[in-house]
Amino acid sequence: MTRKTTITRKQAEEALERFKQSNALLEEAEKEEGAIVERTQKAVEEICTKENLFCGVILSKEDIIGIIQLAFKTNEPVKIPFALYFNE
Repeated sequence: MTRKTTITRKQAEEALERFKQSNALLEEAEKEEGAIVERTQKAVEEICTKENLFCGVILSKEDIIGIIQLAFKTNEPVKIPFALYFNE
């Protein structure tokens, strides 16, 4: 092999190793985020059960239609914050 080929191959191997490390870090971050969401969701559910509350969004047909119209109109995701309701 020529010197240039050897150098290029080494650079490719180093780039591949960095890519593998980046993927490992990404997977670890995704697992951590998933654990945080799961832990928080469980805590909220426990609090709501203890206090006899429902945490979420209750939508009527009209609400759903309005949300869909808003999504089409703005061409943006529609974020709906949660609300707390007493279980009846």
